[in-house]
Amino acid sequence: MAPNGKKPTPGEPVSPEGIEKPISPLEEEPEAPEGPKFDWEAELDKLPPEEQMKILKEMYGQAKQFLKLSEEDRVIILAKRKEEEEYLRQQRDLLEMSPERRKAKIEEAEVKFKEIGEEMKKIRRETGAYFVTIRAESERRRRAAEAEELKELMTENKDELIDLFVGALKERKPARCAAILRKLTADTNENELFNYFGYPSNLEGMHRFFAEVMIGRKLIKTPEGKFELGEKIGEIAGIHVKPLYLEPQTAFAIENDISYVAEFKGHWGVARTVGQMFGQFYQVDEEHHAEEIVAETAKVNAQQIARQFNRLAYGGEVPREAFNLEAGRDFHISRAGLAIILNVAGVLEGFIGKKEFNANAARNLWEVKDVLLDAGVRRSFIKALGEYMAERVEPDLGKVVRNAMAASLPSLGRAA
Repeated sequence: MAPNGKKPTPGEPVSPEGIEKPISPLEEEPEAPEGPKFDWEAELDKLPPEEQMKILKEMYGQAKQFLKLSEEDRVIILAKRKEEEEYLRQQRDLLEMSPERRKAKIEEAEVKFKEIGEEMKKIRRETGAYFVTIRAESERRRRAAEAEELKELMTENKDELIDLFVGALKERKPARCAAILRKLTADTNENELFNYFGYPSNLEGMHRFFAEVMIGRKLIKTPEGKFELGEKIGEIAGIHVKPLYLEPQTAFAIENDISYVAEFKGHWGVARTVGQMFGQFYQVDEEHHAEEIVAETAKVNAQQIARQFNRLAYGGEVPREAFNLEAGRDFHISRAGLAIILNVAGVLEGFIGKKEFNANAARNLWEVKDVLLDAGVRRSFIKALGEYMAERVEPDLGKVVRNAMAASLPSLGRAA
């Protein structure tokens, strides 16, 4: 509208005073005018001919690779490029704002991120509850099948059970494999199976066994200490048998069951090895494992810890050869085992002095006394352990057996 109130005729110039501009409280500053478009051809012409040719060849090669992709992959790449462009545009806009407006934008984004995060947690919780509900029936059927297989296991011989496991693995019978593993664990012999396959009888060994033998994937330990599944395995080295190729969640559910059987038997080194978040099982890392074990063993009577916790409560053994346990094994204390000792060393020291400490644990802990000292275990505990070893546990078991075999015993002839 012109200043005199009349509508201007087409082509008639209008003075700036006649333009009504709405005032918005949000507009603290005018938007920066869009800069000139980047003319890549003009910029290319500025380069020497050899540089131009090099860049054009690279562009041609990228174009050829792009055209070889499927339509789906092209869409994914283009979408990613658009996301990158949008991100860069937002960063540019943020830099062009005044400090006050930039701060307000950042605070607004933080609020939105928090809201989105809470919404995602809510969705994952609801989804997790759904997963648990729909999996409950399949887990019931799995455990029922394992229970039926368990009824058929009439032997207590660990070597026979290991052979039966290998046979079930060759015949690809998951329920039978799980039942045999449960039986071995209930008999405190799961370590024999892990060691037979060449895995340590500790947290990482158990994770590797389930990843490689039960699922058929390599186990990856990240620099942060997390455990993840890697590439697929064609066969188990040493026996040339294919893995079971179980679905990971099913395998982790079995590992979870086995870990609680191990805990009941005092094999804390392979107890509480699986966690659950949003309805999904996952293999816990060493720190999580140590926290869980310390929290649970803190509830156990100190006298029970001293008398009943053997070496497999504090760590595991690493076999020197796979499929040949006669080659020997070496004890390695775990981080969870160290945490137990650090937590109750003062109390256990008294039981060691009274000769009421588990001899099997004492012998193996003495082998790793340097590790205990480096971890900060009190020297008085190590001294008491050494005195206990010298007085009660010093005799070598192999030597004891050899002396027994060399003894002269009366002949037991056939009765007339």
